[in-house]
Amino acid sequence: MPFVADGVMHFDGRTRTVTPVQRFAPCTLEAWVWPEEYRDTGTQAVIGSDIPTKYGIGLGITGVVPFVEIVPGILKRAQPVPLWKWSHLAGVFSEEETRLYLDGKLVTKGPATRAESGTKFVIGNIGLDNPIDYFKGMVRVVRISRGERYADPFLPVEQLLPDATTVLLYTAESVRGDVVNDFSGMGHHGRVERGFASPP
Repeated sequence: MPFVADGVMHFDGRTRTVTPVQRFAPCTLEAWVWPEEYRDTGTQAVIGSDIPTKYGIGLGITGVVPFVEIVPGILKRAQPVPLWKWSHLAGVFSEEETRLYLDGKLVTKGPATRAESGTKFVIGNIGLDNPIDYFKGMVRVVRISRGERYADPFLPVEQLLPDATTVLLYTAESVRGDVVNDFSGMGHHGRVERGFASPP
């Protein structure tokens, strides 16, 4: 399966996209995802910025449930993300707290993250220097925004668009070979890395 097919990005559990955006907070991370499998003890990061042993700012699925990662720790909720179906995941990292949304519904919240930089956001695994916890499935769009995009329950729109708070916006149409063009207007173009993880 090529990385882009049928208008979506296909992550095979060994592929990721590295962005030039240094992790930051307050921010909102969100994506439309179609998970292919669960991993009983494993985490599948859709957006990550984990530094080994120090955690990060990220969003994805752990086991069967959604999670957000903060510095330091993970927040999750016992509400499964369905397989073979499109779901909208969003993590809001504010100055006061962190909130996790599944399909526009608040599923859990917890303490605020520390706004530590020092690494870049990646799409499809847990962190730039951490070759584990890859996502397996399809991704339609990823958007990273400054500040709190969502404060209340909301109806996710299928087509995420750029606005004044958007820092990064990737879709399947962004991909040209190994280059992923940023549709936010900020010029944060990324690159596809294939086969970075060890085979299962």
